[in-house]
Amino acid sequence: MVKLSETISNRLNVPFTDVKRTAELAKADLVTRLVFEFTELQGYIGSAYAEISGENEKVVKGIKEHYFPLNAESELAEGLEGQIVGIADKIDTVITVFADGKKITGSQDPLGVRRATLGILKTVLQKGLDIDLEELIKQGISLLPVKVEDDTKLFNTIKDFFEQRLIVLYSEKYSHDVLEAAISNKHVLSDLKDFQKRVEITKEIISKDGYAKFHEAINRIIRIIKSENSTATIDETLFGTEQEKALYREVKTIDEKSVDYKTLETKLISLIPFITDFFDKVLVMDENEKAKQNKINLLNLVREKFDKIADFSKIVF
Repeated sequence: MVKLSETISNRLNVPFTDVKRTAELAKADLVTRLVFEFTELQGYIGSAYAEISGENEKVVKGIKEHYFPLNAESELAEGLEGQIVGIADKIDTVITVFADGKKITGSQDPLGVRRATLGILKTVLQKGLDIDLEELIKQGISLLPVKVEDDTKLFNTIKDFFEQRLIVLYSEKYSHDVLEAAISNKHVLSDLKDFQKRVEITKEIISKDGYAKFHEAINRIIRIIKSENSTATIDETLFGTEQEKALYREVKTIDEKSVDYKTLETKLISLIPFITDFFDKVLVMDENEKAKQNKINLLNLVREKFDKIADFSKIVF
């Protein structure tokens, strides 16, 4: 827990001294007879003991708050010490349970793994923390005191579990297909703030009157290149039609990495007529293999621009 707390502190540029002390004392009250008798007092008793022992206010508060949220409706930790140590503690719990091979079912979750996962996600999202959860999960796995048979499999299992909890968390406000579209083609846990933005802009895009043309344009591309994974350079000398040249000229003007999502949306919408014209006039499956691959490379380039927002093949329309 201390190591993970240090990683989070460094990421957030938070001094580690109080965070470290909070992490070191966070579970100290579990060995007391009082908490043994009244488990619901864990954290609260530790906080009281820390105050009596002369620990500073941030540490005292962090010891209590690192358990927050206590349930689906309860408050989140206010102090950074409680937020950081709480996230580290909960990640450690989730990793340990899955590493031990325990199954989380609808009726069985004795160690509160679902609650811990939702607590992590809520804290990161609602407190606006710039934290890479994928990095933390991988580090947590590497710190396990026992050897794991397959680190990659364990990571993917935990990652999938987090993503499903993320869908549950957002399901009251957004439809399932929008959430799937925003999750499916990204390392979503590495940047949850970005996920929030992409979900919102995806919802906005599909609600517009002209979405039918948008949907058809990108999904025609996805259907054609779904089995392709080409990142080869596009050779303009192989273009045989004005439609290929026009589409390439327009798509090159879109730098999806340097514009905000609203601007990107506008640019993608402006690209739709060129995509439609391309499919109306161009035969992608050219007999000339080089020309065919060049067209597929072009479509892959177009798809990359749309993928910056979401995988629109997941949208039910």
